[in-house]
Parts: sequence; C-alpha cells; structure tokens
Amino acid sequence: MIDEGKSLQEVIDAKPTKDFDEKYPDWLGNFVNRAYTSLKEDK
Repeated sequence: MIDEGKSLQEVIDAKPTKDFDEKYPDWLGNFVNRAYTSLKEDK
C-alpha cells in the first residue's frame, strides 16, 4: 500500500488486520501505525 502512495489513514481504513481485530483489539491500530511508519522511513 505504501508503494501505491497510500496515506496512513488510507491503510488503516483498508483494515489490513481485519482477521485479527477481534482477537487483538487493543494493539492493532498501534501495530499498523508503527509498521507503516517504519516501512515508510525505509523508502
């Protein structure tokens, strides 16, 4: 998604972790944010 130029909010809205949201509701938003930020810095 980063390669497609998606913003962090667009990635969150795409719900890439939807299969895990019910099991881990408290940490997934933070996980997506950190993963996105880390991968974006590598570009």
